[in-house]
Amino acid sequence: MSNKHPWTDEEVAILKEFWGKKSAREIGEMINKGVASVQLKASRMNLPAIKNKNWSPEEIAVLEKFWGSRSAKGIGNIIGRSEKSVRTKANKLGMGRSVENYNGFTMRMIWEAFKVTPPKIQGWINDYGFPARKDPAHRSKENKVIRVDLFWEWAEKHQILLDFYNLAPRELGPEPDWVRVKRKKDERKYLLTKNNKKEWSDEEDRILVSMYNAKCYTRKEIAKRLLRSEGSVLVRAKLLFIDTDIPPATRTFFDVSKEETKEMGQMFMDHYSVEEIADKYDVCSYSLTKHLQRKGYTIEKVIEKDTEKAKELFKMPIFL
Repeated sequence: MSNKHPWTDEEVAILKEFWGKKSAREIGEMINKGVASVQLKASRMNLPAIKNKNWSPEEIAVLEKFWGSRSAKGIGNIIGRSEKSVRTKANKLGMGRSVENYNGFTMRMIWEAFKVTPPKIQGWINDYGFPARKDPAHRSKENKVIRVDLFWEWAEKHQILLDFYNLAPRELGPEPDWVRVKRKKDERKYLLTKNNKKEWSDEEDRILVSMYNAKCYTRKEIAKRLLRSEGSVLVRAKLLFIDTDIPPATRTFFDVSKEETKEMGQMFMDHYSVEEIADKYDVCSYSLTKHLQRKGYTIEKVIEKDTEKAKELFKMPIFL
């Protein structure tokens, strides 16, 4: 459409005839003029303002399509209505705030779901490529949102930063398959941490002494039975003056081959917990952490690897 040419008498006549009966967009399409041009010409001709003009099914369809992904002003420009009119109609249709209709998450949804603070999320944005973007339907630059698909892609690469234990299943909608596995890991980690902090009960002490004295259990097996870490079991046994001369696990690291060490390191880099790795190779988790660190497998290395992947994944511009 072009607005560079002056209005002809025929175009003015069409404007007069259909003003108030059709939208500015529809009139513009009839005479090859833009919405702004039609509205400006009507104002200069002192044509009465259109009040309470019923919304057509086509206009409502446009509103429903773009509500949440474009601003109210932007939607109004498409259908020839004011920003206020667009917001009022959306409210009457029960469409809620535009951001709630956006196919993604607000930062508040993320920090409430994962029990983190806004500065923590800002740290993810600055240091780990968290792909949050300005809310396209909001005027403020401070409001940020993240598309659902981009969030889950980023989360899979940065599992080590997220704790899914407090996130109820489907709290953020449909979840990828890997989330179920990660939630179980985080639940076990939470229980271990919780149990390690609480005082030992008389019943736990009784089981601990009994299993140590039996001389047929490894420290790993005792820790599993008590749902405590191997380090916690060892410390408690020493406090109770128990003879701790039992193998920490069925295998020692003298029995672990170079190939297995490399496999363990790869599992650690792929976000498997130390306990999971120790269970698979039947070694002591208490010693495994130090073993991996000596071989150069650290949490810092995991984060560094994930950050490089994220930068590669999100280096192209993302248009919402």
